[in-house]
Amino acid sequence: MMNASTYGAIAKRMAWRGFITFFAISIPAIALCAFAADRVATLPNWYRAWLAGTFHADNTRALVFLTFLPPMIGSMLAAMWIWKRCDRRWGCRCPACDRSLTMECDYRKIMISGVCPDCGVRLFDPVCATCGAEMVGSTGTCPECGAAAPSSQDPASSEDAGRP
Repeated sequence: MMNASTYGAIAKRMAWRGFITFFAISIPAIALCAFAADRVATLPNWYRAWLAGTFHADNTRALVFLTFLPPMIGSMLAAMWIWKRCDRRWGCRCPACDRSLTMECDYRKIMISGVCPDCGVRLFDPVCATCGAEMVGSTGTCPECGAAAPSSQDPASSEDAGRP
């Protein structure tokens, strides 16, 4: 069983790795596609001549850029897929439901509650929202500042909320 500080370090590291991976793949690929589309649209070639002959000559530049749009979108989809693969390899997952705890959720809420947002399995002892100290044991109060532990059920989301 991991502790809150280990989980926090993994979540922050995955956020930076994913951010850098996504932009390191997608930005150069989009720039390369835009450069290629500009070169194809401005230089005389068979594709531009075919577009000008088939469609209106005024629209050839826009049609060339529309032709290069799928590779641009494809590079972003590939970058997102690689980011998910990195999360599976180096990220943190719930031991019960196998949900990613580093990519598709707010890691600060998991740090404070200490439970999986999907299945509710206790991952580690919760962290005090006031001072950040780990609340070890079932006392329900922070050992450093005396704040109460977060409740496991939010009263606003309860079915009985507002009923007498």
